[in-house]
Amino acid sequence: MHPIVRYTSHSDFTTLAIDFREKDDAWVERTLALRHDPNPSERAKQGCQKFYDLMALRDLSREHPLQIPSDEIIFDFRWGRCEKQPATTACFFKWILGEDQMNLQMTYDNTQWCSFDALVAADTTASEELSSRPFNTTPSSEGSMVLMKGWLRNCLSNHPTCKNPGSNFLPTRLISIPQPHENQETVHLWNTKNQKVVPYAALSYCWGQQGQVTTSGRNLQSHLDGIAVKSLPQTIQDAIEVARNLAIPNLWIDSLCISQDDPIEKATEISRMPLVYSQATLTIAASRSSSVHEGFVGDRCDVFDLPDMDHIQLPYRCLDGTCETIAVFPRFDEASFFTEPLDERAWALQERFLSSRLLEFGCMQTRWTCQLKEDAISADGYRSILDERYDELDHLSRTTLSLLRGGKIASTEPPEYFITDLYELWRSLVKKYCDRELTLKSDRLPAISGLATRFADLLPDDQYCAGMWKYPLHRDLLWYNSSPYSPDIPGGIGEPSQGPSWSWGSTSGAITILGAVPRDSVFDIIDCNTVTVEGGGLYGAVTAGNLTVSGRVHNGTWYWDAGQQDIWRKAVLVIKRSVDGNCLAERLLAGVRIDYLGITAEDSHAPAPVTLVTTQSNKFGSQGLVLQLRSGEQYSRLGIFSCSWNNIPEFAPDGSSWEKTPDPYKSYSEWFASGEVKTITIV
Repeated sequence: MHPIVRYTSHSDFTTLAIDFREKDDAWVERTLALRHDPNPSERAKQGCQKFYDLMALRDLSREHPLQIPSDEIIFDFRWGRCEKQPATTACFFKWILGEDQMNLQMTYDNTQWCSFDALVAADTTASEELSSRPFNTTPSSEGSMVLMKGWLRNCLSNHPTCKNPGSNFLPTRLISIPQPHENQETVHLWNTKNQKVVPYAALSYCWGQQGQVTTSGRNLQSHLDGIAVKSLPQTIQDAIEVARNLAIPNLWIDSLCISQDDPIEKATEISRMPLVYSQATLTIAASRSSSVHEGFVGDRCDVFDLPDMDHIQLPYRCLDGTCETIAVFPRFDEASFFTEPLDERAWALQERFLSSRLLEFGCMQTRWTCQLKEDAISADGYRSILDERYDELDHLSRTTLSLLRGGKIASTEPPEYFITDLYELWRSLVKKYCDRELTLKSDRLPAISGLATRFADLLPDDQYCAGMWKYPLHRDLLWYNSSPYSPDIPGGIGEPSQGPSWSWGSTSGAITILGAVPRDSVFDIIDCNTVTVEGGGLYGAVTAGNLTVSGRVHNGTWYWDAGQQDIWRKAVLVIKRSVDGNCLAERLLAGVRIDYLGITAEDSHAPAPVTLVTTQSNKFGSQGLVLQLRSGEQYSRLGIFSCSWNNIPEFAPDGSSWEKTPDPYKSYSEWFASGEVKTITIV
């Protein structure tokens, strides 16, 4: 006998129930306890389908199948959390209906053990009630293309929020896509100068390591004459086919539309990226491909073909009484099965965030994202929202583009806090960006220059400073490289060609910015001057940069303590201060992060002179820069320090009151305040 899952409406909640109908026609609602059955496992072996299904569901947890006594199994089908769980150890199954899907959770011994997903085929009655679908295994099929056309048509016709502002912009070159009556075997570049504005799609993709087909001064004329489609890498062929099917007559692809051997043209075109993507009718994102040769519209595997993807079929009773079948399987971590290669690429972040419409071909689904929140995400299979990473990324991109189009940040704060919100948004973007990879380290600042250009329009009274903004520099200078590196030898993270030492652009890998503390009362940004590459504009690659600041300065020495396990304790700062009238050398009880030294392993443990500049402070502690003197009054940044008891766990008191602050930190506050105020230049 099959269990039938159905809805039952109540005035205060909705619950799911199972219909056993063995003894009578009564519905078993809210909770079904199998404790009273003498031996459900034995009954399952004897062929009772209801117990077979339920016992199989219990054992679907792949990593740690539970061997639970049958008299400790409870199936609780309801909306939300259980009202009350028995004190005894038991196994619970609980249906949870969310906005996006029906989720089944298994709890054992009051600990959630496993979550399950329920998939239902499209074009069924159950699909009107449950939104999760099987994977679309044929993203290039006619039906898939019809779905994509519908997304685009609906957005163009019904979404005023997504309409591009009036502009006469066109990229310098575009690829012309043949019309149905034209030769489909060739495409050609064309120069857009003095031409009328036309629709075009932009491609966001991973180049890969080798075998690129690019435009250069040598072959530009031949590419203007025509390019055989078959000679192009598969990803570009797929992009041409998608654009053709969507009736978009032109395509922009960086490798073909920019002359790759002309550094001035490259820098100029990079500075135009904000317009290239924001003015495109659509951005096609080849998210599932790690190389331009892989393509992105090929067949996908079925969800049930994934390794260890066990599942069972359960009947489902719809609201209208129709009985259909759903597939139930353990929810898996999407990131462990599929990581979209494009999501690891730094250039792709601003391409996503600047695009008003995004058609993303992923490993599990094809996704549509635009600016209308109600229709923000559509997909051709599986869940419409994958995991928290994508949900957060989509929200962040939508918020960013809305601001760049004149919208406001949803905030309960007064309007005067708008600028503060902008700076926080920029920090969030930078953190996401720095988590991604670059083939060329010198692209560290250029690959986010498009977003910087647009943010500058929102911050007309501020100055862009090599990846940061001048007004909040007292905090934003306190970044550190949070990528893993050798626990024994500091350095090797930054390279001079990437930018000035005080900018996070001088490093590779992830960064973290310390939390906000009030600006030190005498710290001030006097001036910031940067030199960018020719054609790169104000926001491109920085070849040099001087930052002049005024603040309290102290001298000290540092050395590397390889025996420490905590990365914040490996760099030791030794200072001199007066204690009871005596000048003593002591270790500063501070967390220290050293990012770049350019020293060898042999001398990394030798004490070296450093200068500390306090940028933020309050009575609980001080934060600032660790600098190294180069010549005269010019310094380079080595890292940061944070002298606060909550940075050093063994010194942290209970609570956060001044009275409970350890005496060393009270005296440190006086010591930092006594520093000589100097004006210095950091390069």
